[in-house]
Amino acid sequence: MKLTDKDKQFLTACGYLQQDFEQIEKAASCCKIEKGVKHERIRQKDFIKERGRAAYLSNLARAAFHFSSAYVPEKNIYFIFDCYKLLEG
Repeated sequence: MKLTDKDKQFLTACGYLQQDFEQIEKAASCCKIEKGVKHERIRQKDFIKERGRAAYLSNLARAAFHFSSAYVPEKNIYFIFDCYKLLEG
């Protein structure tokens, strides 16, 4: 996934630097998103449709540098962003 100019503006406002964008884009290509206790895998476009692009970008960016991220928008609802494949190169 290529970051748009609007995505880059959002991430910059969150404190990310221009040099971080390449790693965030790499993470987008390998990141798995799982939902709930059953670890139901969902596609990035479905997450964006359900929770919004800002939630997607902020969790993706965190996972890009920490290899995982948890998002808990409501009680008993959570999403796991898993970017461990970045370790493989």
